[in-house]
Amino acid sequence: MIRSLTGRIKALSQHLNESSLTQLKLKKLNQIVTEIKVNLEGMVAQIATENLSQEIFEDLPLPEGSAAIRVVDTESSAGGVHPEITLWEHEKCYRTVFERIALGIALTDLSGKYLQVNQSLYDFFGYEAEELLQKRFQELIHPDDLAVSQAQRERMLAGEIPAFTLEKRFICKSDQVKWANVTVSLVRNSANHPSYSIIVIEDISDRKRAEAELRRQAQQQKALNRVIQAIRDSLDLNTIFSTAVSETGKFLQVDQVYLVQYLPDEQLWIHVADYHPNPDAPKIVRQEIPDQENPLAERLKALEIVQINDVFRLKDECNCFLAQPFPGAWLLAPLSVGSVVWGSLILIKIRQTYVWQDFQIELVQAVADQLAIAIQQSLLYEQVQAANLELRNIALLDGLTRIPNRRCFDNTLLQEWNRLLREGQPLSLILCDIDYFKRYNDTYGHPKGDECLQKIAQALLNASRRPADLVARYGGEEFGVILPNTDSVGAIQVAEFIRNTVKQLHIAHPSSNVSDHVTVSLGIASLTPSSSSSPQGLLQIADLALYQAKQKGRDQAYY
Repeated sequence: MIRSLTGRIKALSQHLNESSLTQLKLKKLNQIVTEIKVNLEGMVAQIATENLSQEIFEDLPLPEGSAAIRVVDTESSAGGVHPEITLWEHEKCYRTVFERIALGIALTDLSGKYLQVNQSLYDFFGYEAEELLQKRFQELIHPDDLAVSQAQRERMLAGEIPAFTLEKRFICKSDQVKWANVTVSLVRNSANHPSYSIIVIEDISDRKRAEAELRRQAQQQKALNRVIQAIRDSLDLNTIFSTAVSETGKFLQVDQVYLVQYLPDEQLWIHVADYHPNPDAPKIVRQEIPDQENPLAERLKALEIVQINDVFRLKDECNCFLAQPFPGAWLLAPLSVGSVVWGSLILIKIRQTYVWQDFQIELVQAVADQLAIAIQQSLLYEQVQAANLELRNIALLDGLTRIPNRRCFDNTLLQEWNRLLREGQPLSLILCDIDYFKRYNDTYGHPKGDECLQKIAQALLNASRRPADLVARYGGEEFGVILPNTDSVGAIQVAEFIRNTVKQLHIAHPSSNVSDHVTVSLGIASLTPSSSSSPQGLLQIADLALYQAKQKGRDQAYY
């Protein structure tokens, strides 16, 4: 194509010389020829010559029989047929593309002043032609992106690179910020000096917004996962409550977060946890909110998320009262365990009017759902723990007397021994036996005997005055009492108190050789645990003392 065009240009140049064309016209024509040869395959460069070409060709006396220069593409010809179009048709085609292409295109001089701009660029910046042409390209680049753009431009002017492409922001009309993919090419003249710049702008604002939204969603999901994990890290309700409100407040950047529990039997809502970075915010844990004649409560019980953009617009008496200490915008998310409302997570923005965004509502709902699951799991855990505790108690309790059994007695004795060994404190032990209990059973029968054992067990419990003391059924009609941090003097006092307490029950026992009422004999042992002694040794001392109490006539304590 270039060879064909060059030949035709030469013919035209000779004709122009013969016609005595002015030197100025000829100089301009040579400029056109050079640029067309260099940029024939570049659409924008071709358009850049339009003004000059019109100026030259509009009054040229063309050669006879030549209505126009014909541009021939010899490389694309086939079968000897050469598709040809006139230069003006070629320029007309490029002009149509230039104006209708969705890309913004501009030609600027080296100072950034606009020489030519297409409609898409006007649309991108939002300026009318007279407004945009008053500005330079650099003036519209976002300040944060200007340095990088300027550095690339200086490299291009220095000949290091022929062009560059950057994604950057522009300040458009009305201070609107738009993102664009910008390609800047430098056109040089025949002397290889910079002539002008070709700038192509692709609006990528929608893509950038989509990327920003994806990043925001990823960040929010990451933060949400952190909140959920923090909530799930504990099965203790108080820890769950405090973690939920603090993490939600930080996550959603709100001023206050409250957690309230609904108590249907009392017809009340009660605050159980709160979060507010401001130390002057009111403390309302355990504060009660009426359920009756409370429209917001009714909506929550219907498992509806409640949005209040300005609480001072509420009309009901209950919530108008609450609006005074808690002004601003409220967002209330119901918490349901199963299908029943358990309570509500309440977020507050302290602004006169604030519109809750859809993503905030979605995130609050997600947190509320996870919090409800955590509450349900905690409640189930508490039930399991209670059941396990009951099973342990059953395993460690005597089935008849409902006091600790021998297993519990042995475990406790070992634990207290080790503790007092470390502390160097005394430990005392009392073994107590009902006098002539076999005769009691023979006289009254086993049901009455069981009843007697139960009464004695309660009497021993009443006689042990400290929480650390342990009364247990040691076996048959025998009971044991462990007295931590108690010396022999204290143990003797306890033993005498037990003996007198049993006598005061006045349980008839005519078959006894000691009294006509039930009595007990007690053996006392006391020592400070050491590496040279053992719990079994203490038990043996107490058992020997009990034997001595029986040998000496029963109904007495022996140490």
